[in-house]
Amino acid sequence: YAPLQPNIVVRSGTQPHRDETGKAPTLAWSNDHGMNWKPLSVPEHKTDSTSLPKRHDLSGNHAIIVSADGETFIFTGPRAMISANKGKSWQPVKGLPLNVRPIADKSDGKRFYGLDFEKAEMYLSHDGGFTFSHYASNGLPKNLKTMAPTWREKMWPLLAQPNTKDQLWLVTGKKLYFSQDAGKNFRSIASTANIQELAFGKPLTGNVPAMLAIGHCDGERRLLRSDNLGKSWNTLNDKHHQYGQRFRTLAGDPRNAGRIYVATDGRGIVMGEPKK
Repeated sequence: YAPLQPNIVVRSGTQPHRDETGKAPTLAWSNDHGMNWKPLSVPEHKTDSTSLPKRHDLSGNHAIIVSADGETFIFTGPRAMISANKGKSWQPVKGLPLNVRPIADKSDGKRFYGLDFEKAEMYLSHDGGFTFSHYASNGLPKNLKTMAPTWREKMWPLLAQPNTKDQLWLVTGKKLYFSQDAGKNFRSIASTANIQELAFGKPLTGNVPAMLAIGHCDGERRLLRSDNLGKSWNTLNDKHHQYGQRFRTLAGDPRNAGRIYVATDGRGIVMGEPKK
């Protein structure tokens, strides 16, 4: 969703509407907080000089992202495509290599970031995602190229911290890595837990965002929260609230301090919040 215009939401997933090919695009967008959806179609495009044009929006294998202000959509197929008119027309993103997936800054609609897991290089856009420049990134784990997700439903490991510019987090399944300069330099965070999935929520106090996570602590898989940028973690669930250990993904609430939402993979959505 677009943090500065949260009524604008984009998604990738099965869509019932059919286009002129008789197939359903897997993309859609909403301008009313997800109550109603409009299908998005991305035209055929080549990914190299020898391949035939292909509709990459029909497989459901690729994500779509939206800028913080809701002005631009980027379809993250093999070649990233961008639209500034809600999908009426698309053009290739310039300067971004094949299969490098960008993410949007959460406070500046003009800024996007991308991480090349193969070369350990960062890509940055200042113009809403139309063009990217790249630079070397220091401090990343040596086995970075093994960390690029290969499953379409896995949460993307590079995240932008809300309400701040240029502050990025990388989730590796063990250590967390944090950058304050748009990914030019990362540093590992000494932590009491191994984090598998990470989300952000409204701070309980001050300006430090609540970090909400699925991770392992003391040998157990838990729901966790940190209020000091990942240095230490509090366990949110207990032995009576395990939900079959089916913690699929999670989100933090940007408006209600400490509130967490957890998708339990067939067992509904669990909402939790601090006791009054």
